[in-house]
Amino acid sequence: AYLTIRRKEINNHQKWMIRSYALTFAAVTLRIWLPLFQYGFGMDFVTAYVIIAWLCWVPNIIWAQWKVKRLAWRDLEEFISSKLYRPSADAIVLCRTFKSL
Repeated sequence: AYLTIRRKEINNHQKWMIRSYALTFAAVTLRIWLPLFQYGFGMDFVTAYVIIAWLCWVPNIIWAQWKVKRLAWRDLEEFISSKLYRPSADAIVLCRTFKSL
């Protein structure tokens, strides 16, 4: 994220900051899940901590990647709808194909 902002690549910087925030927030996710595993599944602290120490990254990074992909799609749609872009027939077919996926 630091290098991308130094190069004035704002969109890439935003994507890396989303990932960074999600991975940093894993500490909060760990603290939310720890009591759930201890009391919900009846695990002792050490066992629950070992499992959650690895597991807490998963939902955060999945969310971050979803958000990054959503932003990339939004940027593409904005570019296509801009007055500067004059699409060819092939580009229109390609965009409709990707949209239907």
